[in-house]
Amino acid sequence: MTDYRNPPWHYEQIFSSLSDVEDIGWGKRLTHLPEAWKSSRGAGVTVAVLDTGCQLDHPDLKGQILGAKDFSGSAYGPDDQQGHGTHCAGIIAAINDEHGAVGVAPDLGKPIPSNFSDYTTHRTYIERGGLYIGKVLGDNGLGAHEKIARGINWSVEQKVDIISMSLGGGGTSRVMTEAIDQAIKAGVFVICAAGNDGSDVSVNYPASLDQTIAVAAIGESAVVAEYSSRGPEVDIAAPGSKILSTFINGGYAHLSGTSMATPFVAGVAALIVSKHKRAGEVSSTPVSNQEQLREHMTRHAIDLGKEGFDCETGYGLINPVGLLNKTKPEDDKIDVERLKELLSEALSIVEDSTDGTATG
Repeated sequence: MTDYRNPPWHYEQIFSSLSDVEDIGWGKRLTHLPEAWKSSRGAGVTVAVLDTGCQLDHPDLKGQILGAKDFSGSAYGPDDQQGHGTHCAGIIAAINDEHGAVGVAPDLGKPIPSNFSDYTTHRTYIERGGLYIGKVLGDNGLGAHEKIARGINWSVEQKVDIISMSLGGGGTSRVMTEAIDQAIKAGVFVICAAGNDGSDVSVNYPASLDQTIAVAAIGESAVVAEYSSRGPEVDIAAPGSKILSTFINGGYAHLSGTSMATPFVAGVAALIVSKHKRAGEVSSTPVSNQEQLREHMTRHAIDLGKEGFDCETGYGLINPVGLLNKTKPEDDKIDVERLKELLSEALSIVEDSTDGTATG
């Protein structure tokens, strides 16, 4: 039986509180998320995080969790003992309360207001969204493919919009592939981490499946992270190094890995889904299935590295503003040197992390 695991992520720095760190993070600044939030903040969308569980009572996830279930057999139930799942959940949905971390889709747990064009207008509400936490990896970070498949099937039963999986391994699994296929057939978007094995090892399964959306990580230099797995299966890249998010014991941490880039993309997908869910909105670019989402993301991606598609970053950096505002792709193109300039500006106001790292 093959064990699946979180890609080997890296601890950068852990905080018991963030009284001195209230910045939204370099990745969100680089991708201009504050501008994207003018169009959508993810209200009314449901996302399943299949991982090591979550600290369900973390202050920054208050009101964002709709349900949780343990598939690993842990004595702690769905409660996270590692921190990895809590970190991924926060990247997607940590609330914007002017304290601590803030997620890519901070309004996930709020209902969708119908027939409105901005967040200052209050109208009829349709439904609230939030996170479903599936603990499919045990307290040692490992999980059998049958348990992960059960988590996928459970997510579909909850009628989630998106499944985020920052896990993977070698080989393939018939039962997991069938579960993923059924999820996609049901209209669920399935987003997976490419892996943290660097250039010498191919993209991990299940990100290696053609039907999933495989996510690579970029570092603070605005190029592919050294650890990010390469391969023709990579679709899109997102910030993955020294990402600030929620952590166990009510804390926060900077972690690095494609594990962090994956929920970033899932959060952007939530922004898109929320906008398309609004009552009365007619879109010229429907995003109702996995292939439409992939096409939408890759068409608006900001090209990185080699011109066009490459095995390191796929079609390029995720572009929330272009996706939400239907900006022409050519208008979104900026060169890597400009990206570095923007990044330098963002980093100048972020507290420096410690130099040492430890592999998790």
